[in-house]
Amino acid sequence: MNTDKRHFVLCLILVLLLAATGHALAQGAGTTPEPTATPVPKTPLPVPESPVVTLDSNIVTTDGVDTETGDFVITSSNTSQFDNAESVEWIAANESTRDVEEDTIAPADAGTIRIGAQDLGYQAGDIISFSLTSLAALDDETYSDSPSLIFCYPVHESCRDPRTLIRSLPPPLGATIALVTPEPPAEGEAQAQTSGGGGTITISIPEIGSVITNAQGYNWQADNSDGNSASGTENRGNGQAQAEFQAQAQAEADAQAVESTEVIQFGADLIDFQEEEAIRITLRALAPSGSNRYVDSHPVVYYYCTDPNVNCPNLWGSSPPGGDGDDGDGGDGGTSGTCLNTDGGAPIKVCANADYTSYTLYGVYQDSSVQSLVSVTSASSLCGAKAAADNNLASGTNVATNKAYTVSYDGDCTMTLSTYYADKGPDVDKPYVITIDEHHTVRYVQW
Repeated sequence: MNTDKRHFVLCLILVLLLAATGHALAQGAGTTPEPTATPVPKTPLPVPESPVVTLDSNIVTTDGVDTETGDFVITSSNTSQFDNAESVEWIAANESTRDVEEDTIAPADAGTIRIGAQDLGYQAGDIISFSLTSLAALDDETYSDSPSLIFCYPVHESCRDPRTLIRSLPPPLGATIALVTPEPPAEGEAQAQTSGGGGTITISIPEIGSVITNAQGYNWQADNSDGNSASGTENRGNGQAQAEFQAQAQAEADAQAVESTEVIQFGADLIDFQEEEAIRITLRALAPSGSNRYVDSHPVVYYYCTDPNVNCPNLWGSSPPGGDGDDGDGGDGGTSGTCLNTDGGAPIKVCANADYTSYTLYGVYQDSSVQSLVSVTSASSLCGAKAAADNNLASGTNVATNKAYTVSYDGDCTMTLSTYYADKGPDVDKPYVITIDEHHTVRYVQW
């Protein structure tokens, strides 16, 4: 009888232990977190591109104090950057008085933004900082808000914002090109001194307000439609000493100087220019020497035709690169063959010939015109013929972005193109790296 009782007690204890263990396991299972999917990183919207700020001033003097009652006008030359944004946020702050104005506007209104100077308590000598941000839609699974672009009026080194480390200079806007032909000498007079017998090409760059007073000068390149090219660097003030330039720039900024014009001139015979031809001018504003705050602007392309009935860009090919094209040997007239990397923002297009034995690289300008850079053997042709990796196939400078590029054969039937986008806003030396395999398949490494 005692044995049966002991057996019953042991069984009861065992049942209780099993029940407690099961309850604990059930509780533990209930607290185990569910596995979560790795979030896909979003692509930031593009930063508003190098906007230009001007002061449409109306000065009112009260008790000897000048007050601006006009508007600050912020103009963005390229509004396509806002296409994927739901709205654009701007903030203007007077760094002298701490007055702030801000608003969120529709992308369609972001091309021109007006801010009352009086609303910011602005007086001559104050520094105004501006910030622009493209805002993504809340339910957008592709894009996130763009980084803020911060710039100031007037632009000079004393405008310091802790959120800004470096920014690009604004592009030269509204440049005009003219050909000044030499006048024939009067009878008995010597031939007039000119830059060349074919006349002088004159490029006039209006410097809007004080926006470009901090530029050291300009890089320029002139391409004639017959293939001749010339380039150079022009310091502001027609080559005056850098110390003089710095003093003048600071004085203009302090005085909020009126608009002025910078002029670049070169002889037309440098590019063997004939009247029936056309010229493509590429301009880039250069940051001051030794500046750790500014970088060079992105290049801007202008065209000059003496015949008003001629469409200048068509002489170099105006069809957007990235698709199929055939204009003979490619040259500078557009892409030839089948382009492999079809992303619209590529700084260099890689296009294969008909039998895919070679690739031609084309630099892509801001206006989508292209210029051939180099031709290399294709990945499929190299496959097996070159087993070693790290063979440099080509290297140089992409004239469309003023950035270096390299093409290498990596072994395993794969080649790599490595370059950079043109500098825009706060993006400096942003990499563009792709690989191309023996099947001519493009894979994006950095873009």
